[in-house]
Amino acid sequence: MKKTDRSKSTRVRVDPEAHQRHLKRQLDSLERDNHQSLNDVEGLISIALAAQEQKDDAPAPRKARSKLNRSSVYSAKTNLNVLLEDAHLEGLPLDVPTYHSCQADASQYPPRHFCSVCGYTSAYKCLRCGMKYCSVRCLETHRDTRCLKWTV
Repeated sequence: MKKTDRSKSTRVRVDPEAHQRHLKRQLDSLERDNHQSLNDVEGLISIALAAQEQKDDAPAPRKARSKLNRSSVYSAKTNLNVLLEDAHLEGLPLDVPTYHSCQADASQYPPRHFCSVCGYTSAYKCLRCGMKYCSVRCLETHRDTRCLKWTV
């Protein structure tokens, strides 16, 4: 039997109804996972309660699927500014260290120098622009793509 004959005979026929059920399950899953902003505690509570109600109303799923139906409070992506605003750091006393008020003393060690191409420690500087590099290979890459001397 030739390879082309074998590939034709092993094609799988898909039941259209099963295919439609699969697509509907995928769409339902996407709708459940739809991103919602979580800027306040009330929003977190309402989402958790809604997820709990959905879990109670739905028939008991198999163990393998129980992880899929859980909605996580931590699934929403927020940036640092939103987290700092939500923390209400302005209302804290001045003697309490916060993200804005904490700072470290100057280092007792000299500053470290890193390669501008790969990030390893560097011992050399580009003669044209002063950027640091660690090897001849990084110097060639720097000259070809990153040297500021040639930018307008």
